Amino acid sequence: MVQYILFAILQVLTLSQTFLLGDNNHECVYQTKNGTLDMRTLGYSNGKPRFLDIPDYSKPEQYAYSWNGCFPFNEGDSCLNAAVCKSKSTAHFHCSSSRDCNHVSVFLTETLTTNETTLIITQNITKTFYDDESYEELDYMLGRNARVGIIFMCERDPNKQHAAAWEVTDYLIVFWIHDKCACPGECAYWEHFGN
Repeated sequence: MVQYILFAILQVLTLSQTFLLGDNNHECVYQTKNGTLDMRTLGYSNGKPRFLDIPDYSKPEQYAYSWNGCFPFNEGDSCLNAAVCKSKSTAHFHCSSSRDCNHVSVFLTETLTTNETTLIITQNITKTFYDDESYEELDYMLGRNARVGIIFMCERDPNKQHAAAWEVTDYLIVFWIHDKCACPGECAYWEHFGN
């Protein structure tokens, strides 16, 4: 009888340890030098992107990008099961000052409206994670030469949290995510259920 009880306790401990290991080894969870960075905290699980219509740094009046951490989203009729979508802008906007125009993704004074949405990459594409001294980066590889890079910048101040995007070349798009959840160890996934 004691053997069975010890066996049952051992099984429960093994199962709970397996669950924890499985969660830590989730394809959207990365161990960094500074702690765990969980992409699920940087995305919505409701089919909508957490970072929606970020104006292109070099062409903010023409293009915008959307990104969602870990979970696929849909935007428009042609961008389905996406990690990144590109939209052609139809709206014009102005910055509140000349300084703000250098940081256009933060200081838009009008809503950016878009149409003609294009799928750039899906969530199930090959990803590579880099852990640098001052930031972490997740790269989605689009073949031999093309990639999308997501650079995570730790920003705990809610007034300074923002996202920026730039299509550097036809083969490289870079996002900068300045967010509390871009700080390793800062956000736990269960805080974001119901997005």
